[in-house]
Amino acid sequence: MGLSETFVTDNGGRLIAHGTSRCVIFPPNASVPPPVSDPPLPHPEDPGWVAPYLRPTVGEVLGQEVFDALSGLEVMEGLISGDLPAPPIKHLMGIRPTEASEGAAKFVIPATRWLTSPSGFVEGGVTACLADFALCSAIQTTVPVGAAYAPTDLRVQFIRPVTADGRLVTARATVVHRGRGMAVSRAEVTNDDGKLVAIGSASALILPGRRADLSDAALGP
Repeated sequence: MGLSETFVTDNGGRLIAHGTSRCVIFPPNASVPPPVSDPPLPHPEDPGWVAPYLRPTVGEVLGQEVFDALSGLEVMEGLISGDLPAPPIKHLMGIRPTEASEGAAKFVIPATRWLTSPSGFVEGGVTACLADFALCSAIQTTVPVGAAYAPTDLRVQFIRPVTADGRLVTARATVVHRGRGMAVSRAEVTNDDGKLVAIGSASALILPGRRADLSDAALGP
């Protein structure tokens, strides 16, 4: 068993997040199948190659006027229908919402080799990111016009690894508690065979009258 701890800070040294992780360490196993074989990814030494995160940004960040006019559920419905533009992360990772209703949301992501760790499997943080999108968006569907929400924690328990086979991985989340100032949601992440790969939970503060980007929120030292 291995335990680790991380502290995420901004450029000014302020603490943004704190995390812990627990991993099981296995001895070498010759019976583990090789990674799925598919065409090689573009290589940094290829002429004209530019790292994806250095390429021109595709997609849009929604302006505050959208959140002043639409409820959280209406924003999610607009993203699903295409009436609202997709955010940049959708174009970078392929992650997108497919369903939303009051207190529930569903997101999918293709398990491509762009998302793999050195082990050849999809990086666990990508699975956590998918769960986070569904968890927070489920809470967002309960937020009224002109209110913001601020995630306060995320917990993900991994059940099995995700193979980079190009098929969809799905996260389905529902709100299990919605108070006046806080909401809690739970999610299940499954692969394209319907097998459970992770379970997640999250909570968020509900902030009436705040900007969606929280730029008007007071930050600690």
